[in-house]
Amino acid sequence: EGTTELADQTGGVKLVAVANEGYEFINWTLEGEVVSTNAVIIDKTEGDKAYVANFIALAKYTLSVSVNDAIMGTVEASQTGEMFKYTEVTLIATPTEGYEFVNWTVNGEVVSTENPYTATITANTEFVANFEERELEYCTISGNSTNSQRYLPSFTLTDGVNDMVVTD
Repeated sequence: EGTTELADQTGGVKLVAVANEGYEFINWTLEGEVVSTNAVIIDKTEGDKAYVANFIALAKYTLSVSVNDAIMGTVEASQTGEMFKYTEVTLIATPTEGYEFVNWTVNGEVVSTENPYTATITANTEFVANFEERELEYCTISGNSTNSQRYLPSFTLTDGVNDMVVTD
């Protein structure tokens, strides 16, 4: 199913095939013979012709989403359930506090580390958002004081790699 457009071109006729939702353009035929697989053709020959634009119905696939552990985060999809082949879907993973997003997998294989991620559906698919516990950041505070002082006149903050000295 689709529509065709006809436009006069200098020295020829331009034919355009446009597939309706759920359909895909296959080819143009003339007297039963395939003449082009391009949706746009220009015929510069003379005479009447009866071109036929051929379409097929797109397959429908099911999309679902899940997480590796519901405690670690949630997932949203712009669309789930049944949809036509080539539908673009945006997936967003949101980690809960203390966790971070790692990747998207399908059948155990990593398909992306992007978040959000836009996927084109070409088969029945379940995307799994994978999260892991975030590595805790820490700092060490050390300093010098005397018994008569009630505060640290200077101290050092470190994250294990970088030191920052703070003084009064």
